[in-house]
Amino acid sequence: MNRKFPICLLLGALLTVVFFSCNKVENEGELIYSNSVVISSFALQANDDIMENLDTVFFTIDLDRGLVYNADSLPVGTNVSSLKVDMTYAEGSSAEFQVTGGEWMRDTVFKYNSEDSIDFTGDVKFKIISRDMMNEKTYTIKVNVHKVEPDTLYWGQMARRDLPSYTTPLEQRTAQFNDKLYCFIKDLKGYIMSITSDPLANRWEKNRFELPFTPDLSSFTATDDALYVLDSEKTLYTSTDGLNWTTCGVKWYSVIGSYENTLLGVTEEGGVYKHAQYPASESFVATEVPADFPITGMSQMVKLESRWALSDQKIMIGGETASGEYCRYTWGFDGSVWGIVCRENMTIGRLKGVTLIPYYCTYFDYESLDVLVEPTLLAVGGHLDDGTILREVMMSIDNGLTWTVGNDCLQLPEYIEPFTGAQAFVINSTLTESRSMSSAWTEMQTKLPASMRINSRAIKPVTSWECPYIYLIGGVNEYGELNNNIWRGVINRFTFKPLY
Repeated sequence: MNRKFPICLLLGALLTVVFFSCNKVENEGELIYSNSVVISSFALQANDDIMENLDTVFFTIDLDRGLVYNADSLPVGTNVSSLKVDMTYAEGSSAEFQVTGGEWMRDTVFKYNSEDSIDFTGDVKFKIISRDMMNEKTYTIKVNVHKVEPDTLYWGQMARRDLPSYTTPLEQRTAQFNDKLYCFIKDLKGYIMSITSDPLANRWEKNRFELPFTPDLSSFTATDDALYVLDSEKTLYTSTDGLNWTTCGVKWYSVIGSYENTLLGVTEEGGVYKHAQYPASESFVATEVPADFPITGMSQMVKLESRWALSDQKIMIGGETASGEYCRYTWGFDGSVWGIVCRENMTIGRLKGVTLIPYYCTYFDYESLDVLVEPTLLAVGGHLDDGTILREVMMSIDNGLTWTVGNDCLQLPEYIEPFTGAQAFVINSTLTESRSMSSAWTEMQTKLPASMRINSRAIKPVTSWECPYIYLIGGVNEYGELNNNIWRGVINRFTFKPLY
């Protein structure tokens, strides 16, 4: 039997289908929203009194969750209590702000007007009602501000750890070998070799062991394939596990560092100091060290990364020369030749026992709106030639060619006492949002209607990222006493979940 419906009912049903299909439908797994309740653009208005280029700060519009937010937070201390905004949404729709708990907007509702200031210190909602009154949507609008200075090198007091010893340590020296830290410790009962591949978790394998010789812990060093230490009689010993040691059959005055599989040092005979290598290559010649070359008390050698160098280069700073003067130069080694690599008028200064750290400095470029990361050498601690300990952090952004006092955000906090002879290592750890120090934002996937995606910045979900931590280990204080400390430092920005 055929049924006939009035044409008005058929048209009404058709319009209902069209209406709902225009407001929210599934399309290949994505939600497409009606333009009648969609915010299609959002920006802060320019105000140089608050921040330069304020109008260029990017805001994400998340339609699924009804959120508008700036994922890249504004600098610490930015005043967001009185900001004007520019918005685009459907013409003819009703739109109003509701602000609660703000500094001066305690409980305020008002129609949107681009000339009105909004207090974003409180909870800000934005409600849109479509022109035909059939749809409405409420958005939460957040203007995020960093809670900490993102470009500060932060040394957390709660992250400080004791040296990995069973009892009070008397001496220590740490080396990095096979992607692990080897902490060689002397205490009242003997010697301990503590090993970790995860210093962030502070998990150390502690091994008390005996030695057939008395080690000079200050000479403890690693090459790419072995560990080395001098004994009290200047005989060189080697090990591949830190516990079992064999003699190398040579005597050295001091150990400088390493280059790949080669140990570098100094020998002395009749008051003449010469360069030494172990194992020595066939082409190596034991030449006398220059008068201004350090024979003891130099920093760790660190490797430089350069796209122009034909071979890897390692450098060191500070130390004491054969004449007893403190060295003020940056010395570099390219695998065959030593040379001074700093400018005469911008040297590190005369230091002994300084700690050299290959790290970074970061800053936000307000013109490009990008975070710039500069490879940077940091020099901390060490004795000056007047007997005092260097308190300021020195920095070099040109691989040790020139040195200046680091900016305020790189300086050590007051609670880290002056020290000399500490070791430092930069080790990447994988962070997740729950393991990070302070994620300044919550990342969300933006889902805009296809017609609006031309100018949108897509954000790929991030679940983990690499964060470079500095581990500053040991050293001695101004009274010559061992510091029972492992300090962990990081530029705050590296702990924030990155935007891709």
